[in-house]
Parts: sequence; structure tokens; C-alpha cells
Amino acid sequence: MSVTIRVPDGCDCARLVSLLSETLANLDHEHHLRLAGAARSARSPVLRAQLVETLATRHRERRAAYVEAIARLRGQAGG
Repeated sequence: MSVTIRVPDGCDCARLVSLLSETLANLDHEHHLRLAGAARSARSPVLRAQLVETLATRHRERRAAYVEAIARLRGQAGG
């Protein structure tokens, strides 16, 4: 899953960084819930490890566009 976030010219960068940070917090919370579910549901240690790795990969992929957008916005705002 790839998300592209366009940063409009003249945007309120601080507000947008705040909203993107909230989204990242929600993604992180959802990820922790999924990890907890995986720990409870996977009986096999091998299967559990594979599931955790898959969840971690998907989580990194989902976060990447938001992290990149925040870095761009901070660069535009000078910090």
C-alpha cells in the first residue's frame, strides 16, 4: 500500500505536521494491537515470527509516506 501526500503551497505547515503526527500515532497504536493479536493467535513460534515480520514490514510501508511528508514540511518551515 502506497500513500502519496501532496503538500500544497502556502499551507499551514505546523497544523499539517500535527495532523500527520496524529495519523502516525494512530498507525502505531493499530500496529501494537495487531502485534498483540498475533501473539495471542499464532500457536507456532515459527508462524508467530513470520506474522510479526509481515506486520512490521506493512507497518513500515504504511508509515513511510507520512514520515516523508513531515520531513518535507519541516524543511519548508525551516525546522
